[in-house]
Amino acid sequence: MYLALVQFIIANPFSDKTKNDFYYRDTFTKYPGKYDYVQLDYNPSKSEKVDENNKKQLVAIEQLKNLPIPESKLDKRIQNLIQLICNIQAMEEALLEMKFDARKNPL
Repeated sequence: MYLALVQFIIANPFSDKTKNDFYYRDTFTKYPGKYDYVQLDYNPSKSEKVDENNKKQLVAIEQLKNLPIPESKLDKRIQNLIQLICNIQAMEEALLEMKFDARKNPL
């Protein structure tokens, strides 16, 4: 009973959207026009190698922050549109108007 329910709720839609069998995710193959499988590891890693990579990435990010921002060659209307799309504060205000808490329900 439960196996059939799991197959109906999870396995069948997974197969429809990825063309892969849910039970053989370890041999996942990406097909054009279908969803890709993103495997997430929620266990915190205590590896020193990972910490070194994180430190290197943080240093690289800080170096990029110090570079001057080049003047955009895009049309001013396109620049304004991109600024509007990327305006986090405006998005949060719009969500608040709809009484949607983005912190409780992240998109």
